[in-house]
This record gives sequence, structure tokens and C-alpha cells, in this order.
Amino acid sequence: MYFSGKTNVGMKRQVNQDRFAWQRIGANAFLFVVCDGMGGANAGHVASSLACKTFTENIKTELEKDMSEDEKCILTPEKAEVLLIKSVQLANQIVYSESFKDSELTGMGTTLVGALVVDDTAYIVNVGDSRGYLIFGDIIDRITHDHSYVQFLVDIGQLSEEEARSNANKNIIMKAVGISEVVEPDTFRVEFGARAFLLLCSDGLTNFVEEEVIKQTVLSFDYDEKISLQEDVERVCDQLIALANENGGADNITAALYLHEKSDALS
Repeated sequence: MYFSGKTNVGMKRQVNQDRFAWQRIGANAFLFVVCDGMGGANAGHVASSLACKTFTENIKTELEKDMSEDEKCILTPEKAEVLLIKSVQLANQIVYSESFKDSELTGMGTTLVGALVVDDTAYIVNVGDSRGYLIFGDIIDRITHDHSYVQFLVDIGQLSEEEARSNANKNIIMKAVGISEVVEPDTFRVEFGARAFLLLCSDGLTNFVEEEVIKQTVLSFDYDEKISLQEDVERVCDQLIALANENGGADNITAALYLHEKSDALS
């Protein structure tokens, strides 16, 4: 497997409230997550950092309890869904609780999109408007569904996808980690083909770079020489962030890209 995660403050903001984290777990699993924090001063940074840490650590701890003798994670789809949901809910409890301990943290919250890859299956979870994409062949497939006001308007037919991109209310989200006592995330499952890319990103990327351009950028490298695959994945993340900044960069930008090649085990 090949992975790169990059985050950037953008061109307008003074503080980067985006965070990402990753963990390799055992011989056949890989976990990564992107969070986009919200709140004044340092609150968004605190929320996203806490959520990333809690989410990844809980999944790692739970998976390590049931590893096989050859250190492989054994996971059914049902167990994966429960684990992802419970880990998000634990992160929600932590962020929500911390928000009451300091007046400067009141009302803080964060989006969260996470992916747990086990062998040739990816289990995805999201809350908010950070997104997960599957990119393969000449296709970009948005896996997640935004929990935002404009997405709601799209869903009920009051806005087109194109109109939603420029709507003044596009930053209003309807679900986030830490802003209420209970949160219900969405989960998804993806089966990988021979070669595919899994991209998790904050809206600082998707609000400034169209999906077709994201796809073209991810697929722009040759990816033929094994020795350069890791460098290629890193350059893609750099290029995605550069494009967002060139188009205004009015928000923090995070891109986390995983390249999966179908095999019996992760390389």
C-alpha cells in the first residue's frame, strides 16, 4: 500500500483547524481519517485533534484484541460497521465533554471522514461535509454523502449540484462530531478492484477544485515503476493542495490519498 496525507492552512486563514491521522494495524489493515474543525480561536483545532486521536486509537485497540496468530485483522462487515460507529461516537463524547471545560472551547466541533482498509475491502464512515472518493479507471465516485444544508436542498430537488457549489449557505453543516451529546454517522463499504485510489479530504479541497479535476490530478501520474509509486502519491497530494490554493484557498485544505493494489495481503 502507498499513502500520503497533506494539510495546508490555505491562503486566507491564520490557523489550520484541519487534522488527519493514520495507523497501520497488523499485517493486513490500514486506517486513516480526516477531520475539519470548527469553532473560534483554537477550538476547531482542539476538536479535530481530539477526534482524530480518539477515533484511530480506539479502532487500533479494538482490532488488536482479535488478531490472528499471523497478526491479521479478522473483521466481518457487520463488525466493521459497529466498530466505526462506536469509534465516532466515542470521539463525539470526548469532544463534547471537553467543550464544557473551557469557555473558549464552547460549541466546538469537527467533521470526520475515516477509512478502514482490511485486505481488499474499505469501510468508510463520515459525519459532516468532509468527503471520501473512490477513483479508478476513468471514474471518480463520491462515496460519502454530505451532512450539509445545501446537500439537503439538493436531495429535495431545490438546488442542482452546480448551484450548490456556489450557494452562500454551503458551509452550514447539519451534523458534526462534538456539537451535541449524540451523533449518528453514515457508513459505507467499498470492494477494491485491481488498482484504485481512496481519497479522503476536507471541503477546503472540494469547494475549490471540481471533482473532474481531482480525478484527472489523481490519475495524472504513470504509476508504472514501483520505486516511484510512493513519491507519486505524495506529489498528487501536493498538487491537489496547490490547485485549491490557486483557486482561492479560502479554507484549510487536507488531502489523504491511499493507493490500493489488489493482493492477498498489503505490501
